[in-house]
Amino acid sequence: AEVILCDPIPVTLTVRNSGSSVLINVRVIDEMPAGLTTMDGRRSVTLDAGTLQPGQSREFTLQLKAADMGQYMNMVKATSTQGVEAEDSTQTVVRAPALAITCDAPQERFAGRPVNICFTVSNQGDAAAASTQVTMPIPAGAVFQGATAGGRVSGNSVVWDLGSLAAD
Repeated sequence: AEVILCDPIPVTLTVRNSGSSVLINVRVIDEMPAGLTTMDGRRSVTLDAGTLQPGQSREFTLQLKAADMGQYMNMVKATSTQGVEAEDSTQTVVRAPALAITCDAPQERFAGRPVNICFTVSNQGDAAAASTQVTMPIPAGAVFQGATAGGRVSGNSVVWDLGSLAAD
């Protein structure tokens, strides 16, 4: 029902013969809305379910992807040679985090004096940003003295692991 932009959208399509007659040449047709495609870029998929005995079903799985955030209504239709048809739909909401960072630091500082730098990170999107990390390179000639909020030195940078950052 809800996914993060860039994540695959798993879809399971099940066609079932709930009648009392055999259905021949059953096909499942998924015509995707604008902005929704299969992982290889197709906007339409036709799946052959073959012959279905009364009570029998077939299941198909697809991986879809969304081009942008928003709500996508996916309509699917099943048809048979006998003219028996069925439709169903599902709605998927695609959300995305949108990170923003501001930096507060003095424009000038005398050599040998400490420099305090303050970052503010926010998520202005509509979904949590998992595994959020801030990395600040340590300038050549500077000496790291300390960091708040769990900042640590990694190579020539200071790194803060913020974890999951909820949407504002």
